[in-house]
Amino acid sequence: MFGTLKPHRCQLESADSQAHQNFYCGLCKSLDVHFSPFHRALVNHDSVFVALVTDGLLENSATRSSCRCPMNPLLSKDTAAASETAMKFATAVQILLAESWLADRAIEGSSLAGATRRLFSASFKKAHRMLDSLGVSLEPLQHFEKWQHAVETHADPTPESAAEPTARALGYIMTQIAKLPGAPKQLKTEKNQSDLHEFGRALGRVIYYTDALEDVEKDQKKAQFNPCLDSDESGRPKLSTARFQSCLAELQHNLHALPNLIQQLPWLRHQSLIENILLKQVQIQSRDAAHKAHRWFCGGEISPVLNKGEFELVEDAFDKIKDEKDEPEDEKKKKKRPEDGDDGDYDDGDYGGRRWNKKKCDAGCNGCDCCEDCSLCGCDINLCSGGEGCVSFECCECSACECQICELCCCCGD
Repeated sequence: MFGTLKPHRCQLESADSQAHQNFYCGLCKSLDVHFSPFHRALVNHDSVFVALVTDGLLENSATRSSCRCPMNPLLSKDTAAASETAMKFATAVQILLAESWLADRAIEGSSLAGATRRLFSASFKKAHRMLDSLGVSLEPLQHFEKWQHAVETHADPTPESAAEPTARALGYIMTQIAKLPGAPKQLKTEKNQSDLHEFGRALGRVIYYTDALEDVEKDQKKAQFNPCLDSDESGRPKLSTARFQSCLAELQHNLHALPNLIQQLPWLRHQSLIENILLKQVQIQSRDAAHKAHRWFCGGEISPVLNKGEFELVEDAFDKIKDEKDEPEDEKKKKKRPEDGDDGDYDDGDYGGRRWNKKKCDAGCNGCDCCEDCSLCGCDINLCSGGEGCVSFECCECSACECQICELCCCCGD
């Protein structure tokens, strides 16, 4: 897991926003209570997501507590209590994720990561004991990094086989929720355990392929493994149109599977928050990663695509995952003039100027709330998709098209 499971705050209800903050601060406090203040530095959105999914499926909601924020001791933060099952489970998972991360870096040759892993071996053992006290175990996931490394060093593994360790690991973690104290009988049925497993597997694949597309250019330059790349005669990574197509197709398939998998689970709370994270933010990040890889494959200064046939194949694969527009084509190209009183620069040329500032969108963000002035926009918008709409803002997490502000792409000339 790569720290991607955070909410899309522009379209988050206030109650869900507060719940996410409570669990984020609760995980921070839980790392302190069960390990040490130093371990607070490990808190990340992935483990907060695990805590939310766990609490959303268990019979009783986590009780509330409060603590002083270590970043600002004058502030008192509402938290989910560190003694709750969901928090203990997520805390142990976070510690073991850190162990896996260090082990992976050690395999890549980092002596510092290897030494750090040995230094904190007592914490990793304590995390396993915490899980044992909850009646679950993640022992089968030990040495995950060696399994992943073995798959990647195999002779040109397929993208599907490269994603399998991540998919299987996250699927296994999700199935353990049904074995926790407080899990309702309904969650323990064979069907729901199977649904949890498939939910975790699909999410694991989405995370893996998104990360692969995000890093493909960097991995090619550093001669590192990436499922979108093949090997040439000398063993160095090179572009593989077939692999790129396969990664995009697998990512699209699993993104489309997530909504139905979420609906099948017997949620008792937090469903709208989980849907916001997975069906808004994760999908935005996945599309942005696909756009980034696509620009490198087909539109970089030195394009890795060498002939027209390969270019068309990559275009066909990309067309299946890029954003679909609901409005008719003539509406897409329709450009409004600013109303009286609207401010900001405007250019009458087709697709030639920036939109005016401060247009409030249907989701309620003032274009948008997560930075000072991102209203189509005071910042540089350079993540275009050939006139099909802005992919995302550079200064924040928002997507213009997701917020329904951007009616056309004003930042390119196509």
